[in-house]
Amino acid sequence: MKNYKYIFLLSIVVLIAGCTKIDDPSPSKPVTSSVPYVVDQYANDIYAFGVGSNKIYSTIPDTIGLVADSVLGFTGGFGGHTGHDFAYLLKSDIVRWPDTTKEGGASLAFEKYNSSGFKAKIVVNVVIAEPISGAQKPGPTALEGTYKRTTNGFLITIVKIFDGVYLIDNLGGAGTVPAYPFLLKNFKSTSGKDSLSFKIQANSCGGGAQLIDPTSGPGLTAAEYSASHPPIISSLSPVTLKWIVMEFNGATSESIGTPGLCAWGGSVRTFEKQ
Repeated sequence: MKNYKYIFLLSIVVLIAGCTKIDDPSPSKPVTSSVPYVVDQYANDIYAFGVGSNKIYSTIPDTIGLVADSVLGFTGGFGGHTGHDFAYLLKSDIVRWPDTTKEGGASLAFEKYNSSGFKAKIVVNVVIAEPISGAQKPGPTALEGTYKRTTNGFLITIVKIFDGVYLIDNLGGAGTVPAYPFLLKNFKSTSGKDSLSFKIQANSCGGGAQLIDPTSGPGLTAAEYSASHPPIISSLSPVTLKWIVMEFNGATSESIGTPGLCAWGGSVRTFEKQ
């Protein structure tokens, strides 16, 4: 699931007009400021852990990425025109660590400031998963693998975390939406068949997202969708998954579903296993 991102951006140079001193009739020189940019990322885009895991800190690499500012550089930086153009974004530069006691997705933000106080930022996504246990059993069909959306050929990846517990990196099969971790579960029904489950989860836009039955419409609560309108496996040869991406203003069970709030419309998404 290693996925390096190489982002090459030009420094944005901002000229800030200086103020004229009262005792000096000549105007002061403009002050040059600069916004740093990310050159390389060494951390994965997405990590998955079990509920209660204490392995996040040890799993994330010590060096998250490389950032650059060829105008003003970084305190303690190295190389380049100024002698300190570059700096490493470290694990210790994290803004906050996630709560691992609850299932769901979270983002880790790592920030490094240049000499003028502007920051470069890398965001790493984390999903916290709970295994299927007790009287519930994993569904009989192995869902992990690569799937192609039938309407546009876009590929998504479904990764197994535990038996019956999977991670999806792109709900809608659209290249305009960045990868973000979501949990899909597959339980064994009373008849011994597959029974998919996708509860409302936080999305990258700050609201909620949920996969629902392709015949369902908007207007229900997230809890109602979970109880009666889950996504479906429409075929086993090849394994074909169908759903609508329903969105919500918040990631709570009482939220009312409305398609198209953030990144996805209300069309049916069909994915075939490759």
